[in-house]
Amino acid sequence: MSIRLICQLLRTTCLLWLLTMSGQTIAVDTDNVDGISASRDRSLNFSDSITMQSNLSLGADHSCAIQNKTLRCWGKNTSGQTNVPKLNNPSQVSAGSKHTCALDENGVVCWGSNSYGQLNIPTLENPSILVSGDRHSCSLTSEGVRCWGHNSFGQAHAPKLVNPHNVYADGISSCAHDKTGTACWGWHSYRDENEVVFSNIILPSLTHSHMCKLGKEVVCSGNNDFGQTGVPNLVNPTEISTGTSHTCALTDTGVICWGKNLDGQTTVPEY
Repeated sequence: MSIRLICQLLRTTCLLWLLTMSGQTIAVDTDNVDGISASRDRSLNFSDSITMQSNLSLGADHSCAIQNKTLRCWGKNTSGQTNVPKLNNPSQVSAGSKHTCALDENGVVCWGSNSYGQLNIPTLENPSILVSGDRHSCSLTSEGVRCWGHNSFGQAHAPKLVNPHNVYADGISSCAHDKTGTACWGWHSYRDENEVVFSNIILPSLTHSHMCKLGKEVVCSGNNDFGQTGVPNLVNPTEISTGTSHTCALTDTGVICWGKNLDGQTTVPEY
């Protein structure tokens, strides 16, 4: 997926970092991205080394995290998006704007807003990866990628894929990597079969207003009107996720959140 496309899909104009495990950083000014994104060597694919599985996920104004085999959600709850149902050893969580989904030993479970069918989960055979956009979700299953929810732009209608092994969703777009390359559908439809694959890439977490990357430390940039880019001291952060105006990290000392707290989205409950 080209760097330009990532920024289009995530609808952000900021500095995009792609950090490799060796510490090399590619910095791209997305306000002037046209001059650098045309060449193939400026693109990236979801490779086998990149996984979208998450123990930490933020919605617009709510947060969710799995610790000690327990999933907790907190923050804005106007649609029941933080009312976690009974789960059996949850392994992944994915928060949309006003809905939340989790993967446990019994499969995928979703709760919160169902205004666009976000809770109408299709039959999923052996789901392994779970992701969510604003009002839709997708899962990688043994039968391919399955999506559900808001579909006004086709974001929940996955194209034909050949042995997909990664899936990603954000906003009103979805993407997957399969045997032939990268495919995206929704707001920006896209297919490329000739991209260079960068190994061991840690993808940044981005929203409309700010973004954060996780390397040896967490670095955030963009709108800071609620302190969402003012990273506190963190002990060995392993995951980072951004909401509309707040940010959370999973660390050795637990979940740490900062930024807007009008709805309690940065007030982490006890585990």
